[in-house]
Amino acid sequence: MATAVWTGNGQNIAQTVTLLVTAVAIGGTLSATINGKLITYTCVSGDTTTTAAAAWQALLVASSVPAEFSEITWTVATTTITGVAKVAGTPFTLTKSQAGGATCTLTTTVSNSSQNDVANAANWNRSGVAQLPQNGDDMVLANTG
Repeated sequence: MATAVWTGNGQNIAQTVTLLVTAVAIGGTLSATINGKLITYTCVSGDTTTTAAAAWQALLVASSVPAEFSEITWTVATTTITGVAKVAGTPFTLTKSQAGGATCTLTTTVSNSSQNDVANAANWNRSGVAQLPQNGDDMVLANTG
């Protein structure tokens, strides 16, 4: 048994995700969801994966988007939309869906991390090293106010 002391030494790192548009079809849909709120692009005649990505990104940054989407900076380069948390250390859960022959892939390229994350080993000192508490350890949470 050891003593694990909370240090809060972890760095705030901004979560980053990518949405790669891989196929389009007239009437096909590409959707992004955060907290049950949905932003959907419907493909039109003449769309390519690049034009569909640009149009979907435009919807993600529109002034009328739900607050959850406005907490993320959305950019597009060719067929890839990138979303970066505006406040490092603030996580978000994005899911994607597709239908009608339009397809995309969602990848988390940088995981969220923060100085408030109990699952981040950098926030703990256990026996002199940054390590998560183990079963049976005594945990000390002092001066966390």
